[in-house]
Amino acid sequence: MTSYSPYNDKPTSKDSLKEEFDSSSTAYGSEALSNGTDEADTFLPYKESFGQTAQASFRLGHLASSPLFYASVFLTIIALLGMNAATLILLHQNTRKIHAHSHDHDGVMKQDHTHHHAASESALGSGETLNEKGLRTAPNGKLLECGSDKHWEAEANGCIFDVMTFEWTPPACHDPELLVDAIDPRSILAPNLAGIFPWGRTADGLFDEPMEQDTAELGTLAYVWATEQWHRAHCMYNWRILVKAETRRLAGEQFVYVPQGATSWKHIEHCNVLISDTTESKRNLTAIETFRGFTGCVRLDKPRAIDTPDHIDNSVQ
Repeated sequence: MTSYSPYNDKPTSKDSLKEEFDSSSTAYGSEALSNGTDEADTFLPYKESFGQTAQASFRLGHLASSPLFYASVFLTIIALLGMNAATLILLHQNTRKIHAHSHDHDGVMKQDHTHHHAASESALGSGETLNEKGLRTAPNGKLLECGSDKHWEAEANGCIFDVMTFEWTPPACHDPELLVDAIDPRSILAPNLAGIFPWGRTADGLFDEPMEQDTAELGTLAYVWATEQWHRAHCMYNWRILVKAETRRLAGEQFVYVPQGATSWKHIEHCNVLISDTTESKRNLTAIETFRGFTGCVRLDKPRAIDTPDHIDNSVQ
């Protein structure tokens, strides 16, 4: 193994370099002694230092020619690039302010909402009957429950997927007019509380690769990611459902039904907290993990015993 010295025109071995230094240092020491000085004694540390430097140079040259040296340099570069990439990703996410949380009709995380099974006759309300599948129906024959927590069975039983409640809903408590207005970009409530909203299979996908508002597809998914804007529109939509149904009841209409979520106190509190949060940055930049549900219908106008007609058994309300 050779090293290159700046004092020569050609590469020299370590041994020849040492011999050259020894001869020059000996000559210097002899000259110092002949002059009657103590410089010979002070010269020895410099000689040792030069020897150590030559050895270090030799070891460095040996290391630089080793494959391990190049491998370690390569891995160090890769690690630095990875750290830079991670930093950029974090900065990007912080800028977008994705704060994912889950949502269902009670404002808490669930996979699918309550399971609904065929009712017995003892569970029927006034005027309600069971259809051929054993499912509760209103006096007008409309279904009051989906009877399943599987979307294909709920659809086969006659339930409709409502993208604004994100639930499969029985016909007896589904208001098609309200839903049409809620998803119409021309609605007076658009674009903040009605219209077409983006959806995502992942939190990042909500912003980077949003899905279309296709109810045929959304109704088959166990959960999706929605925007805070949809979340607020969802709350206001439930409010409109309840107010419109109560208006019908006050006008004297009987057998007025609404989805369970519209009468849930927990859901009402949840929506009040949400609407009262006026933080502008959250409205469009927060991803909401939204779980699909299967709801049943709740009757608003249950008659009191004093108002119950003779042909209705008031023990079952």
